[in-house]
Amino acid sequence: VRKPYTITKQREKWTDEEHQKFLEALKLYGRGWRQIEEHIGSKTAVQIRSHAQKFFSKVVREPDGSAESSIQPIDIPPPRPKRKPLHPYPRKSIDSFKGQSAP
Repeated sequence: VRKPYTITKQREKWTDEEHQKFLEALKLYGRGWRQIEEHIGSKTAVQIRSHAQKFFSKVVREPDGSAESSIQPIDIPPPRPKRKPLHPYPRKSIDSFKGQSAP
């Protein structure tokens, strides 16, 4: 049974100054969320990732540069390459079939 969803605090709007710092940091650090967090100072990495996700989708929807208050068009930094798990779920490999005879 899930517990009911409750809003613990009001949402904080991003100020124009915070957004401008976000854009500056995005150019400097790409997707380095912790570095962007230090650059902005008033938002957490989680808040920044959420803001970036919404901002990137808005930039993709409106590629003419009218996205929010950005004056010049912005390059979206590419996502970091996915890391392979150290211990992936065991899968049957081709080698495991070598000992069996074909039906």
